Amino acid sequence: MEIKYVMLFALLLAVPFVSAAPIKDNRLAGALDNAGCRAEFTMEVLESTANHSGNNLSANAAKLQDDISAFKGFAEAGDVEAFREHLKDFNAHMNDARKAILQARMKGPAMGGVKGPAMGALKKDYDKFKENYNKCNLDSLKKFSYGKVATYDNYLDRAEERVSQLSAKGVETSDLTALIAEARSTIVAPLKDALQVSETPDEIHSALKQYCLFNGCKDGLNFHFAAKFEAEKLDKILELVKDKANEAGLSDKVTSAQDSIIMAKSHVGDESAWTNLKSAGEIIKQILSTLRSENEK
Repeated sequence: MEIKYVMLFALLLAVPFVSAAPIKDNRLAGALDNAGCRAEFTMEVLESTANHSGNNLSANAAKLQDDISAFKGFAEAGDVEAFREHLKDFNAHMNDARKAILQARMKGPAMGGVKGPAMGALKKDYDKFKENYNKCNLDSLKKFSYGKVATYDNYLDRAEERVSQLSAKGVETSDLTALIAEARSTIVAPLKDALQVSETPDEIHSALKQYCLFNGCKDGLNFHFAAKFEAEKLDKILELVKDKANEAGLSDKVTSAQDSIIMAKSHVGDESAWTNLKSAGEIIKQILSTLRSENEK
């Protein structure tokens, strides 16, 4: 079988596959809704407190409105990192608003504090706002969680596309296909099942913390899919060209690449895995480049 070194080289350039082209992160819509729930609840409490205490709390509400506008922009752009980074400002503004609410209650009316009928009205408003928030929060968490599942499915669909490309170039891909199937059965399916029976925010949070396709589950199951997929992909490409490489006097490079892949597979949860994968990828590129040159003579 004639090996298309140029095609294999091109596939190697996509390291890792998750970086090849943006994949829509479906969690952002739920994250935006959740931030909106929190902001809306706090702004309602700010307005009620201002009305019953005589204090002006519009500056705090304006900051929260600006935060939601910023979040909308990040969500529309699909910018997960910017969204996550802005949460720091948003949380700080939420904390400032809570402090302002407490201070306003102590200062009004006439510095004697909000008491009697005014405090009763405040509590009535708060209970109503809280009830609305609880429903909003639950709905947004459900949207976020199913968005996460959809994002996982998108990544695995992307992986299947890459497997098809590799197979078309003569690479043995049965282990890659099995890895994708394992990820779906070990992470995606049980996460879906857990979310379907989750009825409270705590239950949803618990499910999300139990199943991670990549990293991020501190006390749950981390599948480390990207590292596993990349290691298996490099292994199979090397296996395809190994004999030709050895015949061309490149056995040292073959051994070096194999060693790096083995180290990566042994430490898929560590940063060292990606160091080894990068090293293996570079060596295999050198092998393919040499074989391509030899083939053109």
